[in-house]
Amino acid sequence: MHPKALPSTRTITKILISTTTIILLGCMGLSTVWASPLTAVGKDTKPADPFFVAPRIPFDCNALDTLQLSPGLIDTLRNDTTGGPTDLPGYNCAPWAEEGPEHIYRLDVLSELEFWAGLRGIGDEDLDIFLLNNCDTDSCLVGANTEFIIQLQPGTYYLIVDGAGTGNPAAGPYEVAMETRYPGLPPETCDVSVSTPLSYGGGLVILEGNLFYSANLVQTYDCSTIIERGGEAWYAITVEQYHNFTATTTFLNPTLDAAIWLFDDCSPSALCLAFADEVTAGQPESLDWVNHTDQAVTVYLALDSYRPAFNEDAGLFTLEIGGLQNVPTEKSNWGSVRARYRSPGP
Repeated sequence: MHPKALPSTRTITKILISTTTIILLGCMGLSTVWASPLTAVGKDTKPADPFFVAPRIPFDCNALDTLQLSPGLIDTLRNDTTGGPTDLPGYNCAPWAEEGPEHIYRLDVLSELEFWAGLRGIGDEDLDIFLLNNCDTDSCLVGANTEFIIQLQPGTYYLIVDGAGTGNPAAGPYEVAMETRYPGLPPETCDVSVSTPLSYGGGLVILEGNLFYSANLVQTYDCSTIIERGGEAWYAITVEQYHNFTATTTFLNPTLDAAIWLFDDCSPSALCLAFADEVTAGQPESLDWVNHTDQAVTVYLALDSYRPAFNEDAGLFTLEIGGLQNVPTEKSNWGSVRARYRSPGP
């Protein structure tokens, strides 16, 4: 595999508001984080080639296989690109060459869904994975070194496994693991047996738990470009009027690469209020949120991880909720505007 490069700067998104897709909701005073389209890739990537220019190349739409995708699919493709065609030397969504042989699969998406695909079992071969919505290399929606997630509308797409490099293009056996689910938060997040109810009006709350047994209910959302494939610990926190809180991990197993989500609701259309991921395993995570309204508000916080804990000890954590007893009131302004944008798809 090519050398992997982790992001060089702190990856934490707290409150980013679009000035072009603002929707005024008046009195709630909640701010949301957003990104469009809903697309995320793994933390492992390869450095860009500053001299690479992707050519636009049409290709034959005939694929090795056709799969029909609907929410709830779990499947794996297995094959070997050795001896395959080398018609596609690169794509407009990836700044590096792909001059190895490629395999093309057609995906017929039957309903709106979230699609995750990840390369597995590739050994030392540097294979990459791409998703296109047409039969030319300029129609690439997302490309990744190992895995990606994207929210898709009904239609036809093309999944491509290709070999990276120029001088010694990669080829070899591979597996592509695939999962589909309904977009947004699943209904389980509203279950009190999943989201532990908490009432917060100031002071310090210490929460201890273990992610080893936890279900993976959220992998990505429109506030993060990182795929969080581990299970979560969920908390439904009722925050008193004019109060704030900070959620901080004070203990993590050194192998646990944690992240924190915060949502305004537990419904499929929940808005992401904040997200934190320090990128490196064992590093403390922290985010804060303020209830500027004159009424108690329930928000949903999830402690997540980049990869599932590999044993019981690896999933241990301590999470502290604390903050000021109350905060000054604020007049409605751009900071109290609620915004949301979801891609209409290709």
